[in-house]
Amino acid sequence: MGLGKRLAKARERAGFKTQKDAAKAVGISLSVLNRYEKEVNRPDWEMLAQIAKVYDVSVDYLVGNIDTFNWPTKKDEQNSDLDIDVANFLVLVPSAEDREELVPVSEELREKIAIAVKEYRRERKAAIQRGEWPPTGNGRS
Repeated sequence: MGLGKRLAKARERAGFKTQKDAAKAVGISLSVLNRYEKEVNRPDWEMLAQIAKVYDVSVDYLVGNIDTFNWPTKKDEQNSDLDIDVANFLVLVPSAEDREELVPVSEELREKIAIAVKEYRRERKAAIQRGEWPPTGNGRS
């Protein structure tokens, strides 16, 4: 994926409905942003940094060095580990009856856990779309 597509994807992720709104937030004209996204022109490094700041993504994402919007932070890694632990728990619980180290849970409790995990993921996805994830900062210096 080229710079233009990454700029457009990051703009949409940041919640800008139009190029005009994004251009205003970045401090450039609509035609300049349009030319960046169509890869007619390339922004200089200072402009890339400004766009990355407004879109809440890393410059590394915009130029294709990484495929995630931001470098993962320690908190992201901890939350990812939590997701993996919860997923592993949900996978292991059905066969808990034949495992001495695990305590079987009722189907009702399993359903409550599944609902809680789905709600957490829904709220996290919404926070990411609003640019509010991770909750304690964006992990960039």
